[in-house]
Amino acid sequence: MSPEKIKHLEFIQNVITRMNTNSFQIRKENSVTSRHLTQSAPRGRIP
Repeated sequence: MSPEKIKHLEFIQNVITRMNTNSFQIRKENSVTSRHLTQSAPRGRIP
């Protein structure tokens, strides 16, 4: 494989890794946010 092709594949791999990391962080933040919203909601009412 040419060096340009290898560099391009490394670039794509880095993008996928970054997207995976961001996705995990977003899911974690959404989980925490929804937990806080449900705990702070008045009993018997859904916001």
